[in-house]
Amino acid sequence: MTDKGTAASRKGDNTHLKRWITGLLALPLVFYLIGPAPGWLFMFFIFAVAVLATEECYRIMTPDLPLALRICGHISTALFFAAIFLRQLMALPFIVMIWGALPMTYLMFARPKHDPQWTAMMGRITLSITYVVMPLVMLTAIRLMPRGHLWVFFLLSVIFATDTGAFYCGRILGRHKLYEAVSPKKTWEGAVGGT
Repeated sequence: MTDKGTAASRKGDNTHLKRWITGLLALPLVFYLIGPAPGWLFMFFIFAVAVLATEECYRIMTPDLPLALRICGHISTALFFAAIFLRQLMALPFIVMIWGALPMTYLMFARPKHDPQWTAMMGRITLSITYVVMPLVMLTAIRLMPRGHLWVFFLLSVIFATDTGAFYCGRILGRHKLYEAVSPKKTWEGAVGGT
C-alpha cells in the first residue's frame, strides 16, 4: 500500500473513531430527551434540529435564497410544531396551505414576471420542508402518544442498526456500486447489509 493509501486509510479510521465517540457521548442526552424529559423539552430540541437541518438544506439546494423566504420556511416549521404540541391536528391542513402560500405570495410580489428560476426555487423551499420538517414533526407526534417514547427508541434503534449494518457490510464486502452518480461509496452489499 502506498503512503497516500495509508494516510487515507488512517484518516478514515480517525473519522470512524470520532463518530463512535460522538455517538457514545450523545447517547445519555438522547436517552434523557426521549425518555424522562418533559415533552416540551423534547419538542423544542427536535424543533431546533429541524430549523438547523432546514437551513443546511437551503444552503445546499438554494444558496442564493432570500432571507424573507428562509423566514417563510421557518414560520411554517414553527406552526407545524405548535399544532402538534397543542394537539390541534385540525390546524394541519391550514398550515400546509400557509406553507405553500407564503413563498408563493412573496415571489408573486417580489418577482411578478415569470421566471423559471424562481419557480424552481419555490419548489425547492416547499420540498425541503417536506423532506426535513415533516418526519421530525411526526417524531414529536409519536413521542406525545401513550408509550410514545418506546416507539421513538424503537425507531432510532432500527435506524442505527440499518446504518451500522450498511456501513460495515459495505466497507468489508462492498464491491458493486449502487448508484455512483448520487453516492460514490454506496454499494449493493451495503444495501443488503442494512436491510
